[in-house]
Amino acid sequence: MPIIVADTSPLSLLIRIGEVSLLHQLFERVVIPDEVLAELRHGNAPDVVGGWCAQLPGWIDVRSPKRAKQNDQLDPGELAAISLALELTAPLLMDERLGRAFARRQGLEVIGVIGLLEMCANQRLIKDLAEVHQRIRGVRFHVSGRLLNESLARHLALMDGEAGPSRAGGT
Repeated sequence: MPIIVADTSPLSLLIRIGEVSLLHQLFERVVIPDEVLAELRHGNAPDVVGGWCAQLPGWIDVRSPKRAKQNDQLDPGELAAISLALELTAPLLMDERLGRAFARRQGLEVIGVIGLLEMCANQRLIKDLAEVHQRIRGVRFHVSGRLLNESLARHLALMDGEAGPSRAGGT
């Protein structure tokens, strides 16, 4: 895929678990609004996130939407990311439940960070999804164990299915 628009939370998680480069393996460009960059640079952000923001990779494109959507329940970064995804007709990387629902009502394709990691594992860009999930559990990120377990189970079932009958001793 050529581009994706990213919100703060999934981008921050990918940076903190050392997997942000996966975005560039899937997408030519990752577009983030100025508001998301400001949130990533916030003084409360982990040092690793601030360091990443100080030297943005060339595949990150920071820009502002021409017209921002309005919604009192969403923060400025989420609204700007949704607005940019609409302007660019691009998928949106977002985890926040209300933001995802609002984006889908706007007709956007929304991908969550756990789904993105599963996609990467399915494409063999991640060798051990269970180990990546362990790193997620080790950082401050709100995600249910059930969601991680379901993602891992889907991935393992797909990989087992791709192994074919020879793995089970058949022909």
